[in-house]
Amino acid sequence: MRSCRLSSLFVAVVLAVVVAPAAPASAATALRLNTVLEPITIAPGTPENSFEANLHGVLAQREVPARPHRITYAIDLTEVSDLIEFTFAGFNSVDVVAAATDESPCKLRLTVLHCRRTGITPTAGWIIQLGDFLVNPTSAAQKGDAGRIKVTAQVDDGPVTTSTSQVRIGESVNLSTLGNAKVAAAPGRTVRVASRVRNVGKAPVKGTVLQISPADPRLIGTDARNCFYAYQVFCGFDTVLQPGRTYALRTPLSLLTPGDAAAGSRTYVGLSWLTLAAYEDLKTRFPSIQGKPGRGAPLTLVPLANSAEVPQVDVNEGNDNATVTFTVKGARRPALVASVPAAHVAPGKTATMRFGVTNRGPGTLYPQLFPDTQTIAWLTLPKGVTVAKADKRCFGTGGREWVCYPGDSPLAAGRARTFVFRLTAAKGFTGGSARVRFEGELLGTTRKLRISAASSGAGGGLAISGPTVLPGLLLVVLGAALLRLGRRPS
Repeated sequence: MRSCRLSSLFVAVVLAVVVAPAAPASAATALRLNTVLEPITIAPGTPENSFEANLHGVLAQREVPARPHRITYAIDLTEVSDLIEFTFAGFNSVDVVAAATDESPCKLRLTVLHCRRTGITPTAGWIIQLGDFLVNPTSAAQKGDAGRIKVTAQVDDGPVTTSTSQVRIGESVNLSTLGNAKVAAAPGRTVRVASRVRNVGKAPVKGTVLQISPADPRLIGTDARNCFYAYQVFCGFDTVLQPGRTYALRTPLSLLTPGDAAAGSRTYVGLSWLTLAAYEDLKTRFPSIQGKPGRGAPLTLVPLANSAEVPQVDVNEGNDNATVTFTVKGARRPALVASVPAAHVAPGKTATMRFGVTNRGPGTLYPQLFPDTQTIAWLTLPKGVTVAKADKRCFGTGGREWVCYPGDSPLAAGRARTFVFRLTAAKGFTGGSARVRFEGELLGTTRKLRISAASSGAGGGLAISGPTVLPGLLLVVLGAALLRLGRRPS
């Protein structure tokens, strides 16, 4: 079943953007919870238990620091009780609330689910996950039927809020995305990629949308007026796809390579074909994804030689996505050097510590475009040493461990990214070793960082033969999340 399956991290990021920040809430502030239940478009013949609808709550006032709350909410299914079965499925595996559990917080009374959660702390003072729910069409559901679900919610003794979500019963169709490929281009060159879609169902598909992710203009060379550009590209086509026919873009997509990109840089471009109804539901959940329209000649679909109506629902999501692996060609792979100099912190005092990575080239690293050029670092401190001030790109993970994300900005040859910490030593500190671990897909390395309480030290560098790998912190997660448009419970 086609919908948008997103990690809770991404949901939290997007919803936090939607809700404008307010002043921090005090303990006496009555909090207001705005609920968001994704729209549901489902069809007769949808595989059983293949569609999940996610319900989140977003605080209207950001609470800093966040504290535990009692959450009560009701999901009124009266208007759609003859169209769908709606049952609790659990909570997302990514931790967005304290003490998450798979036990259902809801009890059904007639056609209303009455739900209650206690001791729940909003993530980052914003987001409260209220549950994932399995949705199945009833035997009485007919294409063209529609209705709404009403959700009411309350935080502690605060005001009661109400939201609604649309339910539509659509026509079953089945699109299959073709075009998995591996391509390469030298720095500064362009490579063309075909994208094809086949109607493998029994009904004509009345219009489609091609999703391309990621959508950075330095990488994706399209500017078509029937496409919208944001974190992803969405291109709409009004061509009717006949059963059993395969269709392709008249003009292949162009993938661009920055002229100074390091050889071996690699990314994955996702291509997905959606029904118009799936795209409509996606825009309802996340209005900002539509982006700005292009200005050039429109992209068009043409049939290959052998190949406001009732909404259409793709009931087989397993064949909807294709991936193009795009690599920068060349033998001049970049060399990275990890710098981990020793530090001196007198007992009872605070001092500065630095570590990082230098790109010795050749070529510029573009982690936002090519995730394999990204690297992150983990710092584990010895006992007796605490962080007085951390680099703004670093986050404590609990205990004495910190993780540092260097960001998505380009790193040119000869430039370095350095993390700076202010460390405080306990009065009885006599010295010790911290551990700095650089992680990547191609190579990882761990260095000891000597922290002396008596004399200063000096550190050197460790050569790393090749780029290290890990996804960019936000945009890659956003694009990858939106790429998984098939919703199926794990």
